Amino acid sequence: MTSTPNRTVPRSNRVRPIPAEVIERRLAQARALQNQIQVLETQLDIERAWILEHMTTTGADRLTLCPEFYVSLRTRHNWTYSPETARDMLRLRQTQKWEQSEGIASDAPKRYIALINKEAK
Repeated sequence: MTSTPNRTVPRSNRVRPIPAEVIERRLAQARALQNQIQVLETQLDIERAWILEHMTTTGADRLTLCPEFYVSLRTRHNWTYSPETARDMLRLRQTQKWEQSEGIASDAPKRYIALINKEAK
């Protein structure tokens, strides 16, 4: 009697299907968490605005609640450039797109997910 070699699919190539209800549960959990984050971000924005106004009017640049938590006043610049520089920037963007289309530019993409939750109107 001749034996045939055991032909098994390597573990790394096996993909077990995940039941739809498991995927739905995880998506629902992600949606619920995203909604909670949006509510908290809205509440935090209100506190940030009040603290910024307070620090601006009092001239404070740092407020400390405890050693582990403090608020630091920072400045984020929003530059506006001359028309000549804006044209140079546009030319550079066009050159970048051309290099991408010609395969000259190199890319190191990172995969991620976007959670999209459109509110019903």
